[in-house]
Amino acid sequence: MQAAPKLMAIGKRVDASQALVVIADNYGACKATADRLAGLQAWVAAMSRKD
Repeated sequence: MQAAPKLMAIGKRVDASQALVVIADNYGACKATADRLAGLQAWVAAMSRKD
């Protein structure tokens, strides 16, 4: 499993458009991490049912 990507910080002197891009990128990174975690949880649940 890959490590989760680092989240980007919003700089002090960015406009709203730039801040929105950073927020969208961070959301995408968190969503991908959540999806990978959900897949891992489903796999663990399936493996525990096999016993």
